Amino acid sequence: KAKAYLKRLKYIETALRLNREELQRLKERTLAIGGTSSDGERVKSSNVIEDRFAQCVAEYVDLAADIISKEVELEKERKAIINNMSKLDQEEYEILYKIYVAGKSLQETADEMNRSYSFVTSKHGTALAHLQKILNKEAKQ
Repeated sequence: KAKAYLKRLKYIETALRLNREELQRLKERTLAIGGTSSDGERVKSSNVIEDRFAQCVAEYVDLAADIISKEVELEKERKAIINNMSKLDQEEYEILYKIYVAGKSLQETADEMNRSYSFVTSKHGTALAHLQKILNKEAKQ
């Protein structure tokens, strides 16, 4: 349960990245409609182009507002997860942070902490158990 909770951080990072990519794609599409020809000259406007451009701008603005709202919620969730991790002792926090926030492997974490792989895997399990206790306590409140 605690592990799935922490894996939510990866989902959040992916969702934020994909939202930004979608916004950039729509921005580029919008700019391409009313912009310039391939030789850099301004294209003469027609009502059809102006209508399409206005529609794309409206879609862009709506999507931007939606993405900003989603990003605020995702960032709140991310901060809450990290805040719960910070309730652990320093070493447990560091291990979970490196693995679930920084995306390091257990071996990379062990190397960076100058600890053995077996120590880190054991401490990782202990940290997950301690985090689960924190989550259970929080759920009861």
